[in-house]
Amino acid sequence: MMKVLYFSDAGPQLSVFASQVLGMVNAWRKVADVDLVYRQKGEVSDAVDGRPLKQIGSLSRTLLGREIVLNDLPDLVRNYDLVHCRGAITTWMVLKALGKHRNRTTKTLFDCRGLLVEEMGMSPATIVRNPLSLVRYYEYRAVEKYAVSHCDFFTTVSRDMSEHFKRKHKRAADRVIPCIVNDTTFAFSPERRAEIRNRLGIGAERVFLYVGGTDPWQRLDILGGWWGGHVKRHPRDVMLVLTKSQEKFMQALQLNGSDIPGRIICEFVPHDDVPGYMCAADYGMMFRDETIVNRVACPVKLGEYLATGLTVLSNQDYLAARDPESILLVNPDDGLPGDMREKDDHQRRSDSERAARMYSGENAVQNICEML
Repeated sequence: MMKVLYFSDAGPQLSVFASQVLGMVNAWRKVADVDLVYRQKGEVSDAVDGRPLKQIGSLSRTLLGREIVLNDLPDLVRNYDLVHCRGAITTWMVLKALGKHRNRTTKTLFDCRGLLVEEMGMSPATIVRNPLSLVRYYEYRAVEKYAVSHCDFFTTVSRDMSEHFKRKHKRAADRVIPCIVNDTTFAFSPERRAEIRNRLGIGAERVFLYVGGTDPWQRLDILGGWWGGHVKRHPRDVMLVLTKSQEKFMQALQLNGSDIPGRIICEFVPHDDVPGYMCAADYGMMFRDETIVNRVACPVKLGEYLATGLTVLSNQDYLAARDPESILLVNPDDGLPGDMREKDDHQRRSDSERAARMYSGENAVQNICEML
């Protein structure tokens, strides 16, 4: 059986650690002998089958011109057929550990989840104020280029990201592998739909769902503007919000100090309950800025919306182009198209199953194995 080491760029503190990291490890375990390590400061707070996760190094030990003090890393990675690296820094570490004339029996996969360099470049004021940030910015650029150029296999989460790297580093992705979703929990269930709607006191009303925080990049101002115009035309519709910051969310939706129109249910529920609330809704909402980081991303929340059979409303044409059947492009100044109809249970289940296949960990591993 193939031996795989999954090397994560973050540990349990990562918000999507359970879904994205452990989800991928569990998918690998069905076809390979897999171990998991991660690179991040902090306490180890999880395990796989009772085996403690190994914590390896910190950023200050791998960048800024210092030597890697992880003396056991070269011996560790050479024990595997494939090192699956989540992120550029982990890929760079493994490539350096294997050496310039590395043992070719150990292959490296750079699994790129986001644009590390561009994310730093979106805060130029911080870079200018902090000379260390400027050093890090240029070293990240070097690390990313080295990882893309020297890894054996290269995957991205979207075709847009692949094209971005082709322009930037003259290498496109070998495969496009989107974020993964737990298809056993994020799946459409008419029973859960009826249960949650009954609990919330919702009858035949259409429900528009937002799940997330109040960060500026979420563009709640656009969401609030769209909802304000839409609910005037459709006053029976309901907005359902799942967030830890209920008060901040409601404040962010305020339009010129006026009251927010329509019925809004704002709650915080445990993560395990979120799929049921998604089943209870009819539409998921995702409004974002037009930036290169957003354009190439594959948000986990998008995969979860689609895996529960929701129609997703977005103001970004690049998202709508990825799945025209389930992602609807809307103008923030307009409502839904007049001929728009909600999906019945049969269509929801069919769309849910289609998305689950696309976003499953098993599909991701199958794509990787086909490259090897």
